[in-house]
Amino acid sequence: MKQSLDRESFKHRLDSMIASLRDEIVSGKRKPGDYLPSELNLAGQFALSNKSVRAALAVLVDEGLVEKIPRVGNKISDPRLSTNRQRTIVRLGVQNVVERDIELTSLLRTFEQLHPDITVERIPLPSLRYYDTARQYMASGMLDAFTMSYRDYIDFAEHNGLGNLEPLEPDAHAYPFLNKAYTQGGSLYVKPVAFSPIVLLYNKNHFRESGLSEPDSSWTWSELFRNAERLEHSKKRLGFYFHLFSYNRWPIFLMQSGVRFERHPEGGLSFDRDKFIAGIRTCRELLQKRNALSGFLSENDSDAEELFLHEKVSMIMTTYFSLNKLKTATFPMDIAPLPYSEQPVTMLLTLGVGVNAGSRVKREAVMLAEFMAGPNGQQLIRSSSMTLPARRSSAEWRVEAGDPEPYRFHMYREIIPSYRLYTDLQLSLKQLGELNVILKLYWSQMEEEDSICERVARIGTG
Repeated sequence: MKQSLDRESFKHRLDSMIASLRDEIVSGKRKPGDYLPSELNLAGQFALSNKSVRAALAVLVDEGLVEKIPRVGNKISDPRLSTNRQRTIVRLGVQNVVERDIELTSLLRTFEQLHPDITVERIPLPSLRYYDTARQYMASGMLDAFTMSYRDYIDFAEHNGLGNLEPLEPDAHAYPFLNKAYTQGGSLYVKPVAFSPIVLLYNKNHFRESGLSEPDSSWTWSELFRNAERLEHSKKRLGFYFHLFSYNRWPIFLMQSGVRFERHPEGGLSFDRDKFIAGIRTCRELLQKRNALSGFLSENDSDAEELFLHEKVSMIMTTYFSLNKLKTATFPMDIAPLPYSEQPVTMLLTLGVGVNAGSRVKREAVMLAEFMAGPNGQQLIRSSSMTLPARRSSAEWRVEAGDPEPYRFHMYREIIPSYRLYTDLQLSLKQLGELNVILKLYWSQMEEEDSICERVARIGTG
């Protein structure tokens, strides 16, 4: 055990030396043409042997940041002038929203500055049919690494596609529940990069003008209904709105009801019908209580956020990712835990990066994944956006006073026990899709609860 701890401590000191010198060179703190301290001084500074210091310096030489001058020392190079090395192209598959969610352009620019011999080329990936597209691109050599939500990862797992992903080293500094989400059979297949619970976002001015107390963790959906009615204004403003048919919204009501589904080998599902009905009934009440025209207002979650930005709605369901879009708001806003019915739980959304196990530039693709999930990349995400990085220390970093963050931004720390994933319902993605189609009949009042339950029980039978 002690030997294992010693090895871990040594690796940490070695990585710390490489990262520290690399950052000082890229940031310009150490200038091109200057020499690094002697190997003896570096050994003392980082508590390493001379041999380990030379190994660390060799990494910086390979990256084109340092030039070893025999019998003189280690001179800092200008990576912009380094032309003696062929650039390696890493193709990174990304979905449209990822650019905004994690400030991807800044992230990749910094990575390329740190590794001037690597160029990252972005390949667009669709949100629908993610696995099929990614698999085809991987097989043709078009993808070396790719961003993945938890749902994308489950899509891979349910198609027996995890063998196409390179197992990666878990990061002890990431929130454990994120590593656990992307781990199967003891192997981590996706590096966690960012996450968000679904939360309630509200316009503080609307609450003050209406003489209402702001939402807190005690709110149930019934209390939200009552407050939403008082917040509505002459049919020109909705009290509460969300895009019901989003897979990141309606399953929350089933999670809060406590229902779990049991799959039968021959097909079909068993479940507690009372809990199930309680969950879907809450959704229908929301539809009935909100403005009759509001059902036509949105096609996706983004539309609800646009309504909020233009002060046409007082409360919405949203994520920390979406706060990046909403930070241009000209009015004060804040967040609160999502209201609940039976159990105070919410859905956890995650974003990570996976590596193609068959990539011809796998080493460089892994380097990119480790950068995005490592201390430099994570701090860049946190300091330039409202997204929650996967590393605890980066997520908990506090911005300067006056920055446009909600007052209760760090509330996510207090509600971690309430986080739930799609898979906690014990349904496959295919079954979740079938359930969505059936529930639309109920929410549209085209079928009653008993017949809906019978339909759900037959999911997967034919």
